[in-house]
Amino acid sequence: RQDYELTHGTARYWHIELDLADAEEKDWRDDAKKVVERYRADGSADLAGREKKFNILWSNTETLKPSLFARMGKPDVRRRFRDRDDPAGREVAIILERALEYSADVHNDKSHIEAAVEDFLLPGRGVVWVTYDPVVVEVGGIDTIGDQRCKLEYVHWDDYRESPAKRPEDVRWKARRHLLNRDQMRDGTDNTPPIEAWNDLPMNWSPDEGKQFEDAFKRCEVWEIWDKDENKRVYVVKGFPDLAGEGEVYNLEGFFPTPNPLIAIRTNDTGVPVPLYHIYQDQAEELDRLTTRINRMVESLKRRGVYDASMPELAKL
Repeated sequence: RQDYELTHGTARYWHIELDLADAEEKDWRDDAKKVVERYRADGSADLAGREKKFNILWSNTETLKPSLFARMGKPDVRRRFRDRDDPAGREVAIILERALEYSADVHNDKSHIEAAVEDFLLPGRGVVWVTYDPVVVEVGGIDTIGDQRCKLEYVHWDDYRESPAKRPEDVRWKARRHLLNRDQMRDGTDNTPPIEAWNDLPMNWSPDEGKQFEDAFKRCEVWEIWDKDENKRVYVVKGFPDLAGEGEVYNLEGFFPTPNPLIAIRTNDTGVPVPLYHIYQDQAEELDRLTTRINRMVESLKRRGVYDASMPELAKL
């Protein structure tokens, strides 16, 4: 790997890694999009002659959501060892507990967890990301952290990649996609540093791939990659294999700033998830067929009546 990066560059290496991850999960991503479309009932306008559907996927998902996650857990920070008098440790635990409560209230972490749970139930993978945002100020000629924030962020299932691996502990790198405009590339964001060559980078993402847009509506596809093997945080621009940047790592115990994704169905031979809907898809399709047949039978019914011919007035009813 080091020889390849020296010869071809870091950015080219990571473009290949991302392409391999895309190829590994291509079938799953195609299936995941279909599952989300089914849940949303996209393309099911009330047209004459169309098949009738009983959206059991929507019903099951809405039933499972509150049972899986209803509210944020209450922080409970305690000393690991309480076998001796330790007033300082007790005070630190209280401070940390209150800080976590404040952070959960201010940053609305509940909405991010809810979004990840929905991805868990539909595509089959839910991801949240921890972001650390320090504010550096100069005090007496020395750079000092003046403020620091730590918060959760939801990562859409299609904006997340990881190295192909059979088990979560074998994952070598994890990545997330950012869509940045030129101002964000020049100034940087909470997750991305300023990009020196921002003015030369392609705006390679648009709201609709089939239409032409000005640069004001386009975005640059930047991948933030956390490389556990090299203990690095790398940034590459999709479609620009000659540029790579680095950022600070958090020195976390598990290195990655994200816990293992929520996976609906996982087996020990692959890390590619399976949508939960696949388990009962055959029954759901059978329910659709029965619903369609019942609707067609009801529409084909003709109304008839019987009346006494000796009372012709009844025929007008």
